[in-house]
Amino acid sequence: MPPQEIVGRLLAGVQKDLADLRPALMERSKAAAEVAKKDLAEIAVKESAALAGLLEAQRDRIRKAATTKDSDQFELDLSDPVERRQREADRRHWQRRLDSLEKELVEEPKRVAESYEVRAERLEPIGIVYLWPRQS
Repeated sequence: MPPQEIVGRLLAGVQKDLADLRPALMERSKAAAEVAKKDLAEIAVKESAALAGLLEAQRDRIRKAATTKDSDQFELDLSDPVERRQREADRRHWQRRLDSLEKELVEEPKRVAESYEVRAERLEPIGIVYLWPRQS
């Protein structure tokens, strides 16, 4: 460690040294920010497409289940009022879910993509290192 007098001089000049380094640091941080934005944009596209695929698959499964004839099922006895009411309740639920899925297919992939947008950038120096030769 350098003598205390040297440490005091270095500490006194930290703000000036940071001000002198700021232009080079800003240039490096802008380059790093651009790379990060590009990476985030790629992730956003993949994530929103994956979500859209999941929602579409769910919609397709519900449509298939809703259009399947009762005779294609395991010989449901729809003469039983309880089973008939349950089947009708299922169909109403499926229709509500299909309606909400159409809305989600428009909104949710967009929301996911927007969550990857960079909303703020700042450069904050968190430290500075001075190298000092050992005394022999």
